[in-house]
Amino acid sequence: MKQERILGIDLYNVYNNVPEINKKPGINFFFSNNNEAKKPVMKIKDIIKAGYINKTSFFIEIQNQESKIKTKQNIYEVKNINLRNEIVAKINYLVVK
Repeated sequence: MKQERILGIDLYNVYNNVPEINKKPGINFFFSNNNEAKKPVMKIKDIIKAGYINKTSFFIEIQNQESKIKTKQNIYEVKNINLRNEIVAKINYLVVK
Protein backbone atom coordinates (compact mmCIF):
# COMPACT_ATOMS: atom_id res chain seq x y z
CA MET A 1 0.00 0.00 0.00
CA LYS A 2 1.48 3.33 -1.05
CA GLN A 3 1.55 6.10 1.53
CA GLU A 4 2.55 9.65 0.75
CA ARG A 5 5.56 10.80 2.73
CA ILE A 6 7.80 13.83 3.05
CA LEU A 7 11.49 12.96 3.32
CA GLY A 8 13.80 15.40 5.01
CA ILE A 9 17.58 15.02 5.11
CA ASP A 10 20.10 16.69 7.37
CA LEU A 11 23.66 15.91 8.43
CA TYR A 12 22.65 13.22 10.95
CA ASN A 13 19.14 11.96 10.05
CA VAL A 14 16.63 11.15 7.34
CA TYR A 15 13.12 12.15 8.42
CA ASN A 16 10.09 10.23 7.18
CA ASN A 17 6.97 12.31 7.88
CA VAL A 18 3.30 12.13 6.94
CA PRO A 19 2.03 15.28 5.17
CA GLU A 20 -0.44 17.31 7.28
CA ILE A 21 -3.13 16.92 4.61
CA ASN A 22 -3.02 13.10 4.98
CA LYS A 23 -3.43 13.10 8.76
CA LYS A 24 -6.92 11.96 9.71
CA PRO A 25 -8.67 13.82 12.52
CA GLY A 26 -11.05 12.03 14.84
CA ILE A 27 -10.89 9.74 17.82
CA ASN A 28 -7.91 7.82 16.41
CA PHE A 29 -6.02 11.09 16.19
CA PHE A 30 -5.97 11.36 19.98
CA PHE A 31 -5.52 7.73 21.01
CA SER A 32 -3.34 6.06 18.43
CA ASN A 33 -0.29 6.54 16.29
CA ASN A 34 -2.07 6.06 12.91
CA ASN A 35 -1.09 9.53 11.78
CA GLU A 36 2.65 9.04 12.18
CA ALA A 37 5.29 7.03 10.38
CA LYS A 38 6.37 3.89 12.27
CA LYS A 39 10.00 5.01 12.17
CA PRO A 40 9.97 8.78 11.59
CA VAL A 41 13.76 9.12 11.90
CA MET A 42 16.56 7.06 10.35
CA LYS A 43 20.04 7.88 11.55
CA ILE A 44 22.60 8.44 8.79
CA LYS A 45 25.08 6.26 10.72
CA ASP A 46 22.63 3.30 10.39
CA ILE A 47 22.25 3.68 6.62
CA ILE A 48 24.47 1.42 4.53
CA LYS A 49 23.61 2.85 1.10
CA ALA A 50 20.91 4.21 -1.17
CA GLY A 51 20.40 3.14 -4.78
CA TYR A 52 18.16 3.20 -7.81
CA ILE A 53 15.48 0.64 -8.62
CA ASN A 54 13.95 2.26 -11.72
CA LYS A 55 13.22 5.75 -13.07
CA THR A 56 10.94 6.73 -10.22
CA SER A 57 11.97 4.41 -7.37
CA PHE A 58 14.92 4.10 -5.03
CA PHE A 59 15.85 2.17 -1.90
CA ILE A 60 17.58 2.95 1.38
CA GLU A 61 19.40 0.02 2.96
CA ILE A 62 19.50 0.21 6.76
CA GLN A 63 21.53 -1.74 9.33
CA ASN A 64 19.21 -3.61 11.73
CA GLN A 65 19.85 -2.37 15.28
CA GLU A 66 18.99 -5.68 16.98
CA SER A 67 21.16 -7.78 14.69
CA LYS A 68 24.21 -6.10 13.21
CA ILE A 69 24.30 -8.77 10.49
CA LYS A 70 20.81 -8.23 9.00
CA THR A 71 19.80 -5.27 6.88
CA LYS A 72 16.46 -3.85 5.74
CA GLN A 73 15.59 -2.08 2.51
CA ASN A 74 12.96 0.65 2.47
CA ILE A 75 11.61 1.37 -1.01
CA TYR A 76 10.40 4.82 -2.02
CA GLU A 77 8.69 6.11 -5.16
CA VAL A 78 9.16 9.71 -6.29
CA LYS A 79 7.47 11.93 -8.86
CA ASN A 80 10.41 12.25 -11.25
CA ILE A 81 13.91 11.00 -12.01
CA ASN A 82 15.60 14.28 -10.99
CA LEU A 83 14.16 14.10 -7.50
CA ARG A 84 15.22 10.45 -7.22
CA ASN A 85 18.78 11.31 -8.28
CA GLU A 86 19.02 14.20 -5.83
CA ILE A 87 17.80 12.17 -2.82
CA VAL A 88 20.06 9.17 -3.53
CA ALA A 89 23.09 11.42 -4.12
CA LYS A 90 22.56 13.33 -0.86
CA ILE A 91 22.15 10.17 1.21
CA ASN A 92 25.16 8.43 -0.33
CA TYR A 93 27.29 11.55 0.17
CA LEU A 94 26.40 11.66 3.86
CA VAL A 95 26.91 7.91 4.33
CA VAL A 96 30.47 8.09 2.97
CA LYS A 97 31.42 11.00 5.28
